[in-house]
Amino acid sequence: MFFNKKLLIKVLSCLITLSTNVLADNFYYNVVVLPSEYGGTKVGVVVDGGSPVVLNPFYNGFLWKGSANRPTSNYYYAILDATGRIITSEANLIMNANNTATTNLSFQRDPPSDTTSTSTLNETFGAKYTVGDSIIKGIPRVYPKLPAYDKYSLLYQEGQVPNIRAECNQASYNTLLTSTEKELSLINCTMTYISPYEELYYPDITLSLAGQGSRGFKKRPFKVEITDASNPNEIYNRQKFKLRNMVYDCTYIKNKLGVDIGTSLGMASGQDGFARFYVNNQPFGLYDLFDPLKKKFIKQYFHPGETDPKLGVLFKGKTNSGIRYFFEVINELSSIYVVDMVPDGADELTYTGEEDIMELLNFVNNELDNASIERIKEVIDLDLLLKTFALEYLIDHRDGLLIGGNNFNIYKNIETGRYHIWSYDFDATFGKYQTYETNTPFDSYMIIPESYVSNRPVGEVRPKYNILAQKLFAKEEIKTQFNQILLDAASKVFNGKGIFGRIGYFQEFLMHHIYWDISRTASLPTQHFTGTDAEMVYTLADIENGYNGSGYTCNGDKNGLYEYISIRSQTILNSLGGVVEDINVDTLSEDDVVGLPILKLADSDDDSLSLKSNSAINHVKLNISFILSLIVILFIH
Repeated sequence: MFFNKKLLIKVLSCLITLSTNVLADNFYYNVVVLPSEYGGTKVGVVVDGGSPVVLNPFYNGFLWKGSANRPTSNYYYAILDATGRIITSEANLIMNANNTATTNLSFQRDPPSDTTSTSTLNETFGAKYTVGDSIIKGIPRVYPKLPAYDKYSLLYQEGQVPNIRAECNQASYNTLLTSTEKELSLINCTMTYISPYEELYYPDITLSLAGQGSRGFKKRPFKVEITDASNPNEIYNRQKFKLRNMVYDCTYIKNKLGVDIGTSLGMASGQDGFARFYVNNQPFGLYDLFDPLKKKFIKQYFHPGETDPKLGVLFKGKTNSGIRYFFEVINELSSIYVVDMVPDGADELTYTGEEDIMELLNFVNNELDNASIERIKEVIDLDLLLKTFALEYLIDHRDGLLIGGNNFNIYKNIETGRYHIWSYDFDATFGKYQTYETNTPFDSYMIIPESYVSNRPVGEVRPKYNILAQKLFAKEEIKTQFNQILLDAASKVFNGKGIFGRIGYFQEFLMHHIYWDISRTASLPTQHFTGTDAEMVYTLADIENGYNGSGYTCNGDKNGLYEYISIRSQTILNSLGGVVEDINVDTLSEDDVVGLPILKLADSDDDSLSLKSNSAINHVKLNISFILSLIVILFIH
C-alpha cells in the first residue's frame, strides 16, 4: 500500500485547523446553503453591521463554517460572489414567489441568549427559526399514550427542519431530470443530513420515487434507503424514510396535523416532520418527512413488549385501477390488497396473501352481522378501526378507508389472528376536493358518493355504504363507542382552543421554508408525467387563504384550515350534544401533550446521538466514513 505522506499531512492539518478554530476565542458560525441557489459562489457572515467574513465550505459546499467576532447586536448571513461582494443576504431577502409580486422576508439574527456558548447551531440561510422550541405549541392528548410513542426516532424531532442532500453521479442525476418512468431508483448515491445539532454523512444510499398519484409532479416524492453495509447503516434508528412532496396541500401541514390528531387519539400513527431536500446542486423544496409504515412501525405498535416477535402480513389497500371497493369479495383481490410485507418465514416469491385477506373478507361478509362484540374484537382491532373512521371524518379524508376504499393498511398478526386496519396519506384533506359540505353530520358523510362507484363495470352492485362500517355501526354498542370517540375529539382537541395554537405555530415557524419552497419548485428541471394532474403553483395569497380563507380558498380547498375545523367541530358538538372543554395546553404535563420536542428515548431505541448540545465540538464532528472518503478521494486525485 502506498501513502502520499504530504497529502495525508495536509488533510490532517486541515482537520486540526478546524478543531483549533472551534476552540478559539472567536465565535463560530454555521449555516447550510448552496450559494449557487442565489447566484453566488461563497458564503459570509456579517456581524454587528461590519464587513462580511467569508466562511469555509464543508460537505461539498453544503455547510459553511467559520469564526468571527461574537455578535453584540445582531448578525446575518450573506451570499457572496467570487470577489467577496454581497449578492444577497438575510438582511435584504426578497423572494419572488409567484412571478408577479414579491414579499420581504428580511431579518437579522439576535445574539445567542446563552452567553457561554461559543457557536451557533447549524442554521439555514433565509430561515428565521433554527429551532422552534421557543414558540412551539402542542395539542392535548385525548387518550393515553401508546408504548410505541416512547420509541420515537429523533429523525422526526419536533421544532426542526433538517437539510438533506443526496448526491448521485451525473448519469443518474440526468436520468432523474429526464425520465418519465414511474419506477425509478438511483443507486450508489451519498447523503448528507444536517440538523441544527448534528452533521451526518452516508456514503451509500438508494434514492427512489415514492407516492402514487403525486409521483408524476416535477417535485418528485422520494424514498431514501441507507444501503451502506458498514455499521451503523441507520439514521436515528431508521434505515428508510419517505419525503412526501405535499403538492396537494397549500398549507404544507395537513398530513402532519392528521398524524398529530391520530397520536392524540392513541392511534398507530407513526411520526411525521419536515425537511428541506436537495439532489446534487438542485433544491427540490420543502418536504413532509414521514416514517415508513414498515417492520419497525409494526413491531412498535402491534407487538409492544415482545423481544423477538414473529411478524405477520401487511397489506396496502388501494383502488383497483381507480375502481373503489369496500371489503367486497371480487376476483381481483391482489389488485386491491397488495402485499407490502410478507410474514416471517414466508417465501416472498410465492406468498400471495390471498388466504389471509379472504379470512377477513369472509368474516366481514358472512359472520359479522351475527357476531358478538367479543368475537369482533378477537378478529379486528376495533379500537383502532373506530378511531380511524373518526379521524377520517374529522379531517375529511375522502380518499381513505371509509368512503374512498383507498390509502389504508391491514396488518394481520399471525400469532393472534387479529387484523389491525388504519388509513394514511392525509395531505388532500380538511376540505380538499370536498364531496360533502363541511357541516355534514357523520351519518350522512359515511354514504359513499355516487361519483366514487359510477365507474364500476355494468352489472356490479354500487354500494351505498362501506359494508364493514355499515355492519359495525348497526350494533348499538359499537355506534355508541364511536360517537364517544367523535365527541371526545371535538370537545378536547379538534376545536379552536385545542388546535389553533398548533396551527399558528406552524404558520410562523415554517413561513420562510414555505416561501423558499414555492420559489424553488416553480422552476424544477424534472419532467411532468402524462396523466398527472396539472402542476400545483401556489402564490403567497394562496398560502394565506389556505389557512385563513373563508369559502373556496386554495386550489380545491372548500374552507381555510381554521374555518374548516371550526365548522366540522361545531357540527359534531351540535349533533352529539357536547361543548368545547376549557383545556389550557400550557398547564398540562409533557405526557398529556402531543407535538413537543422529544426529550427522552426508551433505552432500547437510543439513537446514540445527543438530543441537544450547545457544544461547538458537536457541530463539527465529522462522520468517520466522511473523513475516510475524503482522504481516499484526495489520494485518488
